[in-house]
Amino acid sequence: MGGVGSFAAEAIARSAIGTLTLVDHDEVCVTNVNRQLHAFTDTVGQKKV
Repeated sequence: MGGVGSFAAEAIARSAIGTLTLVDHDEVCVTNVNRQLHAFTDTVGQKKV
């Protein structure tokens, strides 16, 4: 769920594709906040997916 992946996942979900399975074993870090839809300062340290 990198910078491009988060926007792609949102676009696919909005297109009513049905079931969407997201896999990412990483955690949100402070450098993600400016480029990922799910990253906020209060989500730093949480699982991305």
